[in-house]
Amino acid sequence: KKDGTMRLCIDYRELNKVTIKNKYPLSRIDDLFDQLQGASVFSKIDLRSGYHQLKIKEEVFQK
Repeated sequence: KKDGTMRLCIDYRELNKVTIKNKYPLSRIDDLFDQLQGASVFSKIDLRSGYHQLKIKEEVFQK
C-alpha cells in the first residue's frame, strides 16, 4: 500500500471453479417488502445461530 503496510491478497479463482452456485439467491429487501404489502400474516425465522454450523464427519474428530 502507499503507506508501506502489507495488504493480504488471495487468488480465489480455483476455489470459485469448484464452488456450488446458489440456485435460490435471496431477493432484495425492498422487493420483499413490496411483496408483503396488503399481507395480514407475517412470520420470522432467525438464521443467525445456524449460519456457521456445518456437519463434520465423526472420524475427523481427534479421540
